[in-house]
Amino acid sequence: MPIPDLVLIHGGSHAADCWDPVIGTLSRAAPGLRVLAVDLPGHRAKPGDLRTATIRDWVDSVVSDVDRAGLRRVVVAGHSMAGLIMPGVVSKLGATRVAEAVFVTTCVPPQGSDMAHVLGPPITQFVRMGARFGMSLKLPAVATFMCCNGMTRAQRQFVKSRLYPESTAIIAETVSRRDMPEGISRTWVMTLRDRVFSEAKQRSSIDALGGVDRIYSIDTCHDAMVSEPERLAEILLERCATHSTRASCCLRKLDSSSSLCRALTFRRCNFESLCAPRSPAANGSTRCGREHACATACPRTRHAIASTSMNWGPPRESAPRRPRR
Repeated sequence: MPIPDLVLIHGGSHAADCWDPVIGTLSRAAPGLRVLAVDLPGHRAKPGDLRTATIRDWVDSVVSDVDRAGLRRVVVAGHSMAGLIMPGVVSKLGATRVAEAVFVTTCVPPQGSDMAHVLGPPITQFVRMGARFGMSLKLPAVATFMCCNGMTRAQRQFVKSRLYPESTAIIAETVSRRDMPEGISRTWVMTLRDRVFSEAKQRSSIDALGGVDRIYSIDTCHDAMVSEPERLAEILLERCATHSTRASCCLRKLDSSSSLCRALTFRRCNFESLCAPRSPAANGSTRCGREHACATACPRTRHAIASTSMNWGPPRESAPRRPRR
């Protein structure tokens, strides 16, 4: 099975160009991997009215971009505010086309709530007022403080030069995930020094999502795609490679001292075991053969792998369990 393509969805006040550092790393490591970074409507050159934007509009835009690019089987990765639309994108593309969803410190409000509620005061009141009067959100100075802590000066300048107005209408819109397919693999990338979404808020989002299959932790700020592009690229490429039996054909030989090279070498040696089909377990549940360190089993049980430096050891935390329906 060929390696799936990678779709990248940006978060609030950003556009597709925020992924440039990650895409650059991926293009060197895996020139055969097709990567599509989309602009949401109203961002950069993508036409759209931020004052009247809806989650459905943005979902339709992403799906249209994926179809136009001719991508058939994909891993969908989204950052921050993209958590509002990822369930809709995954649902509309369907389980036959989406191999996995990767949530990079995303905002996933409880069912029937909105992002403004998650952000809390005083932003909540400002956003609701902005949505009521058709205002967009501009946070250049605040964004640097909230998203760029720990970055180098060059990285901060990179972020500041790529900030765009944001839609308060989207932030204040009630979310629904009722149609999101249950069987699609879910990964969470947790940023431990995040000033936008603390670890506690991220775990609340995981609960609201209904659990994830694995968690990777990176000791960095909110904009991990800029502060730690190589590490995030490692994770994204590993997740894509997990769904392929021929992923090594798209990988380019790297400097052997590179952590990305060491990670990929490990994975190339283990594709057969990684991609093994699910098999019945003794207790009647299903044991997953795709994960090198998978300990559990049931399709309705989510497990987690926590890593700060792509440590390929066994899971170090138990999985949030998805509720039975």
